[in-house]
Amino acid sequence: MTLVIQDEGLKNKLESVRSTWNSTALKLHLYKTNVTPSTSPTVGSFTECDFAGYAAQNIVTWGPAAVTSHVAKIVAAANTFTRSSTGAGQTVYGYYVTDSGSTLLQFAELDPGGPRTLTNAGDSVTVTVEMSDQSL
Repeated sequence: MTLVIQDEGLKNKLESVRSTWNSTALKLHLYKTNVTPSTSPTVGSFTECDFAGYAAQNIVTWGPAAVTSHVAKIVAAANTFTRSSTGAGQTVYGYYVTDSGSTLLQFAELDPGGPRTLTNAGDSVTVTVEMSDQSL
């Protein structure tokens, strides 16, 4: 037999995750190496950005779970990283998310819009993290 999780079960599952992540913030990091995330990397697989003004940020607010076409999803509030001074450009390839202590990798994503280079003061990258789940 094949287990099938119903839409309400998927929603409930992500509501549980959301509750945990809203009470214990995850940390959002940008990375500057051309790494395609897979199921086996660790925090050490990524080289964190270090442009002027950069600091990893807490993800503190996840919205309620919603189900559309049998896919449940939660979306975090957007985080914006802004360069504080002009200098040598730094390419941002994507982001990775860790526990609050930055030791355990939770997930990562290569920027679907392509890498972005931040060179000038005021250049920025905004990341809106989404988590989805579905019954296969």
